[in-house]
Amino acid sequence: MQRRVPRIWMIATPAALIWAAIVVATVTVLQFTTTTTAHAQSASACESYAHNQARRMTRGTTGGSMARNALVGAGIGSLVDGRQGARRGANLGLGTGLLTGSIAAHNEYETQFNRAFRRCMRI
Repeated sequence: MQRRVPRIWMIATPAALIWAAIVVATVTVLQFTTTTTAHAQSASACESYAHNQARRMTRGTTGGSMARNALVGAGIGSLVDGRQGARRGANLGLGTGLLTGSIAAHNEYETQFNRAFRRCMRI
């Protein structure tokens, strides 16, 4: 007849349960903090990338609008009042171009930033 050997390693003592709970809790906390930190770094890196992309994509938007509106204003002014009207029209066109170009550039910057940020976070 075979003699049965007690399996002591299978008996859960209170101290073993406490140590197991501590190990599981520590691993869970470390995993959670590591994941959170990685996402935070990723989000800040993507934000920096998105700002750079938006800046690059919207460079020169306001200047082009100002030049275009100045030419249109000068043309309309010259038709109405000759040389003096062309000067006034160009100045009015510059001011209007600056205002509308700045608004358009801001909207385009926001669009490009959001697009680049979403693209970066997806990767």
